[in-house]
Amino acid sequence: MRLIELNARRLPGIPHGFQVEAAPGVNVITGPNGSGKSSLTRAIRSLFWPGIPTGAPFSVEARFQDEAIVWQAAREDGRPPRWWRDGAEHPAPTVPGETLQRCYEMGILDLVLPSGGEVERELAAIINREISGGVDLVATARTLFPDRRALATRRQRNWQEARRLLAERQQEQRRLAAEERQLAELRRQSAAGRLAADHLPWWRDFVQHAEAAERMGELQVRLASFPAAMDRVRADDAQTLARLQQEQSANRHAQEEAADRLQQARAAMLEQNRPEADLESVARYCEALATLEQRRGNTAAERVRAEARLEQARRDLAPGQDQEIGTPAAEAYDQLARAFARLAEREGRKEGLDNLLQWPEWETDPRAEGAAARRDHLRSLLLLTSPDRGPVPWLFWLSGLVALIALGGGVWEILDGRWPLGPILAVAGLVGLGNLVGAERKRRKHRSAHAARQGEILSAAQAAGLGLDQDESPAEIARLLEEQIALLSTTAARDQWRAFLEGRRRTLTTETGEAAEALARLRRDHGLELELEDPDLLNLLQALPRYRAARDEAAALAAEEQQQQEERDRLLARLGAELAPFGEDAPPDLVKAQAALQRARRKVELLRERQQAVSREEASLREKQREGKRLQEDWEALRRRLNAPAEGLRVTVESLVSQRPAWQEAQEAVAGQRAVLATLETRLQNPPAGLDPAAAERKDEKELAELLEDLRTRAAESEALTVQIAQVEQRIHDARRAHKVAEATAAEDAAREELAELRREMQDAALGRLLLEDVERSHQRATRPRVLEQAGHLFRQFTGDLYELRVVPGPDRQGLFVAHDLQAGVNLGLAEISDGTRAQLLLAVRLAFITENEAGARPPLFLDESLTASDPGRFAAIARNLTRWADTHQRQVFYLTSQPADAAAWQQAMAEADLPAARVIDLAARRGLAAAAELPPPVVATRPIPAPGQRDATAYARALQVPVLDPWRAAGEAHLWYLLHDEPEELHRLLLAATPTLGLYRARRDQLPVLARMEPTELARIDARGTALETFLPLWRIGRSRPLPAHELESSKLISESFLPRCLDALAARQGDAHLFLQDLRQGRVPRFRRAVIPKLEEFCEREGFLDKREPLALEALLGRLQSQLLGQIRRDHLTIQETRHLAETWWRVLESDGTAGEVTDRSS
Repeated sequence: MRLIELNARRLPGIPHGFQVEAAPGVNVITGPNGSGKSSLTRAIRSLFWPGIPTGAPFSVEARFQDEAIVWQAAREDGRPPRWWRDGAEHPAPTVPGETLQRCYEMGILDLVLPSGGEVERELAAIINREISGGVDLVATARTLFPDRRALATRRQRNWQEARRLLAERQQEQRRLAAEERQLAELRRQSAAGRLAADHLPWWRDFVQHAEAAERMGELQVRLASFPAAMDRVRADDAQTLARLQQEQSANRHAQEEAADRLQQARAAMLEQNRPEADLESVARYCEALATLEQRRGNTAAERVRAEARLEQARRDLAPGQDQEIGTPAAEAYDQLARAFARLAEREGRKEGLDNLLQWPEWETDPRAEGAAARRDHLRSLLLLTSPDRGPVPWLFWLSGLVALIALGGGVWEILDGRWPLGPILAVAGLVGLGNLVGAERKRRKHRSAHAARQGEILSAAQAAGLGLDQDESPAEIARLLEEQIALLSTTAARDQWRAFLEGRRRTLTTETGEAAEALARLRRDHGLELELEDPDLLNLLQALPRYRAARDEAAALAAEEQQQQEERDRLLARLGAELAPFGEDAPPDLVKAQAALQRARRKVELLRERQQAVSREEASLREKQREGKRLQEDWEALRRRLNAPAEGLRVTVESLVSQRPAWQEAQEAVAGQRAVLATLETRLQNPPAGLDPAAAERKDEKELAELLEDLRTRAAESEALTVQIAQVEQRIHDARRAHKVAEATAAEDAAREELAELRREMQDAALGRLLLEDVERSHQRATRPRVLEQAGHLFRQFTGDLYELRVVPGPDRQGLFVAHDLQAGVNLGLAEISDGTRAQLLLAVRLAFITENEAGARPPLFLDESLTASDPGRFAAIARNLTRWADTHQRQVFYLTSQPADAAAWQQAMAEADLPAARVIDLAARRGLAAAAELPPPVVATRPIPAPGQRDATAYARALQVPVLDPWRAAGEAHLWYLLHDEPEELHRLLLAATPTLGLYRARRDQLPVLARMEPTELARIDARGTALETFLPLWRIGRSRPLPAHELESSKLISESFLPRCLDALAARQGDAHLFLQDLRQGRVPRFRRAVIPKLEEFCEREGFLDKREPLALEALLGRLQSQLLGQIRRDHLTIQETRHLAETWWRVLESDGTAGEVTDRSS
């Protein structure tokens, strides 16, 4: 499945999206660190495997092609991906499982780990199972024949514990027999001790009573020596007196300060003027002035506009007409215009009234005759008030019942002799009955009035033409009357309006005639024959009113403005008078008046604040005076309680308080001794049997002390003897019932049988494991998995047939990948080969697993800086073979790098393989970032490399500062001095070409003929010597243990945290020598270290290579093995036997002298 296009809208750490188009074959993605290469890889892989974490925010879309099928995929934050096939949503395609998915991404950290990663260990285990026929023989052996060594150790311990317990039970039985023989003597001694214990308390009380009586006398003498006022002294009186004196002093000082502050506040208040004027009137005047100023402004604006209209009206007059204004002719024209206007206005209004009076609604209705008189009569009927109906019936009877009850209760109370309450209730009842009688009379009177009014209304309604029944309710009668009144009111109003309009028409007719006569008279008087249609007359008649109106308006506004100015002057004068009490001058304008108002308000507020300050200070002073009085009363109460003089009160109180603890102690001691004496006297009145109290009185102090010591000793022995007798009897009883010896004997026999049975089982398990190992070796020789064949084929292509891939059993019987050197014929582990060769091996294994085991869709392959550790030659070889593999299997490959030069290397490799060029995707350019800066290639060390000159090999090694030869590291890390110490000129040329180690030499071998001017024969000899060193180091390691690092010991988890620091110190003292370290543990150099852990530590050291129990090879034996393994090199004349011996002896001396090249004497001559 090939990626066609990827649209990354949002990725973690990438604020802006970008789009990538991919080619079917190899795609090289370049960009600096942080440009999003790893995020892009994670985004594509997360579409196939949802379990890969994406982070947030995350939003990608992609298109893939699988043969002729086009797939689309999309994924958002944290949600599973969605797939579409040919435009329709479809389940996701089948992809390889969890084990294989990690094979599709190969980074530099995965391929250069010294021992490979977790993925490689799993793949090796899978191949190892396939070699074993698909059966995990290790797991099978563990299941069928589990390790019983720990169980054997436990059973052996159980047997030893059972033997020890049996011996203890037998010894305990013999000890109990001896104790039983001594039991009678112990009982006799215990009885004598119990008698002494009975007498001991009485004698102890007797001695204590004498001592207590003597102590009582001493205490009473001491108590009488204290002053008589001690019983009234308190423990805190001195502190109380000091506090009172301090508070009195502070109070006096506070009173003085309060008085000073009060005086200052009063002075400040008196300094402030006391304006009596009302600020509200000043504020009102200011508001009136502000309103007047606004009006003045508006008037001024209106005056300006009126003057503008006057000027416009003057311009509208014909030339010269403005001068004629006021002349007789102008006046005549003016009167004529007004007469024409009045006549036209009257005729227009008369025509409107004629039209209005012609409406058909003004027709006279016969029924409306006398409507006004009938309306007024009906209104008089409505004015009759409705009579009061009297009290409500149920309320009337309830009131009567209450009155009767009150009257009856009062009579009862009078008869019962309760005079205060009885007459009151009787009078209340009589008053209530009298009120009820009056209410009933009023109700009957109103009922008669209502009947008379009802008859009057019916008579009036019939007279008005209304047909009403006597049964109609008053509300219904009122409603009918209202309707008639409304109807009659409408008719009467219409008649009145018609009469008004007709009168107005007659008046307008008269006024029209008068206007016509006036117009005719004006024409005759002034001889004016002009008609209204004359343009000059019309212009003059229109312009003159406008001019006159504008002139009058301007004059009126000027007069109004003058009045406002006078009013403003009056307001300012009044404001000056109002502000004078506040010390302010008369303001000239509104702004100054408002400012003066604000200052007056601030003065009033300041005065109020100062008045409040005076009040606060007076209250504070009164409070301080009350507090001083209270303190004086407390001081006087303290003096009276102690009955001490005022002078020297403090000294007296301090003396009494200092004696009070001793006085209290003496009082408590007297009370305690009194209680002790009473208790002892009570106990002494009942002496035990056989004791004579009179004899006790005759004994002196020494005899009593000796008697008490003797009784105490015998009582203590009695208690111990009683406990001992009980314990002996209990042990004898338990031993007779428990049968412990028999049980211990049976347990020892059972433990012996279990140990023998386990030994037989372990022998059978060892035989079974031996058979399984033989079957596994036989099957491995007969079968080889296809995936291993494929990986080996790729590995041989990558390395140019120098190495072969193999799988060997590891320390835990699991599979391990090794590189078999075809020239030297040795197996090299991942930690023993160079970084480039290790990358080639692991890449070949992953590609083989992908090819052989994947099913369903085939996702792209991602290489993240995977070939960075390879030299140019290996890079080109891997690129060519990987390109051919991708073309053969129709795979898509993405190579991610921050080195733009890697893109050119890929293009060259594909050109050499005669394949289409790879697509280069510059991610920095896609995202608008800075271009990837090419990392500098490995350069020669900045330290100058000295020429050999006349130096011998040892001196030249010191000059070059050759590092120590570490036999436990790969041979590729060795300095070339160890191969060419007898050829200093060749060594110097190689060092100038930045090739100091064997690994770098092998990586740059193809460029060395140009860089270091090396001949092919010289290169072949160096290759042979490098192979000799790689063969020598494993032979030298036989029988020698590599140092045990502290972190390896800590990671073994075999030593607890409490012993780990001491064990690490012991290991450091032995410089990492595992053999000496284990020897110290066996000898107890680490206190209390468990010996059971030492075998596990020894097994761990052997398994990890820190302990080799084989005998070390002597120099001659090592030389024999070395020459036999290098026989192929010797036959090809790349090495001679003498040269091999010389190199081996040099390396031997270097390693024996702690690996320092500068400490070895050169023997090349």
